[in-house]
Amino acid sequence: MGFMYYSSSDSELNPLGISNREHGMTRNTKALLYSALVFPGCGQFSLKRYKTSALFIGLSVIAIIYIIVEVVEKAHVIVGRIVAGEISPDYFVIRKLLMEQQNSADSNLLTIVLYSLIAIWLFSIIDILRLRFSESSNHK
Repeated sequence: MGFMYYSSSDSELNPLGISNREHGMTRNTKALLYSALVFPGCGQFSLKRYKTSALFIGLSVIAIIYIIVEVVEKAHVIVGRIVAGEISPDYFVIRKLLMEQQNSADSNLLTIVLYSLIAIWLFSIIDILRLRFSESSNHK
């Protein structure tokens, strides 16, 4: 079993005792990756910014739930029409029905919610970048 060397200059050590700064993975870099690749708000959570994290996560969950409910509802209507024998289970017929549904007011709201989710995700990433640059300017 090897021993782990902890230096007082190492502000961030991973479980193996290796400084994260040696590998370019600061807390802010990890937070940026969490927010960009995992889920909006995860990076803020890892930086212990719980209120901001809750805001991003909450808004994202609400948007995702709305999107799922709308998509399942539209699929349920089409499946019901197929089971009732009103339409044939043909790809082109189903595609035509989906295209017709896209022009409805519900579909416009779904599009707005989808773009809002993308915006929330981007704002989560921008917030981490803002924190990163404000901390780096404070250290200078």
